[in-house]
Amino acid sequence: MHNKPILRIVYISLLISIQIILTRCLSISLPFIKITFGFLPSVIIAIVYGPIYSSVSFGLASFIGATLFPVTGYFVGFTISAFLSGFIFGVFLYKKPKQVWRVLCSVLIVSIVINLFINTLWLSIVLGQAYRCILAWRISKLLIMPFIMFFAIWYMCYPLIKFLKLRKILAVDDHPLN
Repeated sequence: MHNKPILRIVYISLLISIQIILTRCLSISLPFIKITFGFLPSVIIAIVYGPIYSSVSFGLASFIGATLFPVTGYFVGFTISAFLSGFIFGVFLYKKPKQVWRVLCSVLIVSIVINLFINTLWLSIVLGQAYRCILAWRISKLLIMPFIMFFAIWYMCYPLIKFLKLRKILAVDDHPLN
């Protein structure tokens, strides 16, 4: 018999490390814009383990990533944004049927509220530049990333979870994956 709490910690830790690698090492960075697939591991945590685990994992990945691979130094605002993103994904996707509107709503809320407005505020504070100037640059990311996020979650996260569940690699209790 498997010890589920230990397996949960191992899976979440592995996914956090993958998130850090995807976010910090395998991303495209432009001025004021960062395109990454680092959200995928924590979205998997949100779908499988819920909003508490996903918010903590997003926050931990943000903190550890900023500590190990500093760009501008650590700023707590980005960790708060990451925490909130994980919570939003968890609320919309945990133990819920796979539905377009759920994925789309979670992606749009995270993209618009967290990534566009709140993270732009943090960048404005960290860089000492005008909010509106940075916002203008970051709107271009809003035109691209929600589509990438939606399709990546729909066509990568859900099939991967289903595959891992079928292979009995991942124990997913009472989760309605269709």
